[in-house]
Amino acid sequence: YIIITEDTYVDDMIGGGETEEECDEQIYQVNHVLQAGGFTTKYTIKSGQTDTDDTLRVLGYKWTVAKDLISPGFTELNFNSKKRGAKAPNPFPIQKPGDVSLLLSSKDISRRMIVSKMAEFWDPCGFWEPYKLQLKLDSQVLNGKEWDTPVSPDLQDYWISRFQEFLEIPRLTMTRYIFPKDVKVEAIRLLCISDAAEFAGGCAIYAGVELPDGSFSCKLVASKSHLMSNSVPRNELEGVRISAGLALDVKSSIGNRVKEVIFVTDSSIALSWCHNTKKRLRLYCLNRVMEIRRLIEAAVGQTDNIPLYHIDGKINPADYITKPSNLKPADLIEESEWISGFPWMSLPTKAMPLTSFSDLQLSATQNQLINAECFPEVTLPSEKIALLNDSPHFEPDFTHCSGCIANRGNFTLENCYG
Repeated sequence: YIIITEDTYVDDMIGGGETEEECDEQIYQVNHVLQAGGFTTKYTIKSGQTDTDDTLRVLGYKWTVAKDLISPGFTELNFNSKKRGAKAPNPFPIQKPGDVSLLLSSKDISRRMIVSKMAEFWDPCGFWEPYKLQLKLDSQVLNGKEWDTPVSPDLQDYWISRFQEFLEIPRLTMTRYIFPKDVKVEAIRLLCISDAAEFAGGCAIYAGVELPDGSFSCKLVASKSHLMSNSVPRNELEGVRISAGLALDVKSSIGNRVKEVIFVTDSSIALSWCHNTKKRLRLYCLNRVMEIRRLIEAAVGQTDNIPLYHIDGKINPADYITKPSNLKPADLIEESEWISGFPWMSLPTKAMPLTSFSDLQLSATQNQLINAECFPEVTLPSEKIALLNDSPHFEPDFTHCSGCIANRGNFTLENCYG
């Protein structure tokens, strides 16, 4: 009955199992419960079913049943307004870039048209997040403009070229089952990788299982990106926070088969903030470090040394969701580094090029940036130290700063940060 209570979204019920018998038992139980309430299922479909060529819509994706492939739910490029839940058809099929130019030759592109088309690229799992991020970054210049006022001529030309790329979106596909079919899935490893830059950041979660040769499979499970506006170190820390939250969601969805969760960032500064709990962080970083540690511990269990490591930025797949690029939908095929990961991500954990916090070497500039988000350690000059045991201002239970403790003095509250 877990499928009804936990695996139902609106009117879609999605379950699965290791064997045909397990799936059949799930279907029987769901039908039995629904019939008890006077309900029936409209139909039941199983992946790989060869007696159908249907392409179904599930959670906003298109699911090709026989080949067990998923693709974006985006269909034909159509700029007509919806009336009674449906759009009027285009005057001619939109199949080539020239068709897009011809269709838009009689229209003035507005902010509303752009944002509505971006929203139609529905990808809740983030399989094709890098391209969505490019659209979000491009649309930032539209902020503050009227929704139905035509954009400038140069932006008209730019978005026509973008809309031509939308023809590639329906051709994107990804195998629904992310593990090798000839390997029994007993212990899953999650790689939770984050990155950020000046204007954006996010994370990507990859899952894998050990193969007979000792290596691991690797496939993208989920990703998420946010537009950002803080300093790069703060954005990197926010990327780690997003990664920790999404990792907990993925682990909760997969269940107890997740045996190892590894968090990776290419920011030495964010890594230092998260690991060095003795630093007196300012409020922005403190709140995020507390949340990161709480989420990571919820995903991996209580630990003093959280599994957060450093990786070289040149081999960080999350770099795809941090900055503007010339990336096109066709670059996000299933064999790409974005979906299938870099070669190091298929190595055994101990062989990965990861650096722990204890082995991290920081430059003077990095230390300066780390300390910029920390309260200074207070040390009082000896000539200002006064022993005021009998002072009415002194409270024995008050916790003094490290400077007071080091000098073994009892000071008035005005002379101590606490």
